[in-house]
Amino acid sequence: MSDLKVIAETMISCGYGKECITSYKSIRKSIVDEGLHLLGIEKFKISRFNRMDWGVVEIMIKNWINAAKIGVTTLFRGEKLLCDHVFSASSTIRESCFYEIANEAGLNLFKLPEIVANKEMKTQPDRIFKLMDLYAAISELWPETEQIFHFDSVAAVKTLALSSMKKLKISIYTRLMKFERTIENDSSKGLTPGGGIHKLTRSTMSFISLLSQHGTVLSEILVHHPLKIDTRLLESYFTAPILEDENINNHEISVHLAWLILVLLCKLDMKA
Repeated sequence: MSDLKVIAETMISCGYGKECITSYKSIRKSIVDEGLHLLGIEKFKISRFNRMDWGVVEIMIKNWINAAKIGVTTLFRGEKLLCDHVFSASSTIRESCFYEIANEAGLNLFKLPEIVANKEMKTQPDRIFKLMDLYAAISELWPETEQIFHFDSVAAVKTLALSSMKKLKISIYTRLMKFERTIENDSSKGLTPGGGIHKLTRSTMSFISLLSQHGTVLSEILVHHPLKIDTRLLESYFTAPILEDENINNHEISVHLAWLILVLLCKLDMKA
């Protein structure tokens, strides 16, 4: 790093600033682009993505989460530190260089979550959890992303990351509401042999159990969509009261999960 700084300062002081900056941008951009390529981040057409099976999309999401952590915390962070060090004497040059090197790559990195959020999915409830994993990954990386891409010229990267999180939240909540309607509209009429646990009960409680394991993401979503019901209605069906927790987010999770269970109980009563 120190050698690069000395070379850059020497070239600029000798009147070769333009050549120095042009070469630096070109070389470092190719390194960042190659780094993303090695991490598996590729450009692809939305039309091609929409034709992919969900199994392929799941693999892409898993790979993206791993790649994004390395991309943000190592690749982009390291490039920002290097740029700041080499051109410490000029904030204008630092911003210009970082823009040329990282802006396109940053937009390319955060494009996948937005496309996934917009993808039309079938009604399989379990697909919501991959969206939650994707949202959690971006949310975890957000503080460092905001710090790295703080220049106005690269603000589009932050905007895309925030837009992706917003669209994922909408997509997750929409699928949560679809799951509730799936319970209400269940038309299975088969009897459970020996009076055992109904198939709808198994699938619903399994889904609710998995939801409870994504509490952080769920709380960030449900806090903006509070159920407008009296919790005493829910408490009449459960032995434990739903307390007004000091943490409003935890309270919303409790209310929503209890509501889903109540919807299930009502549906089972209708089937009985």
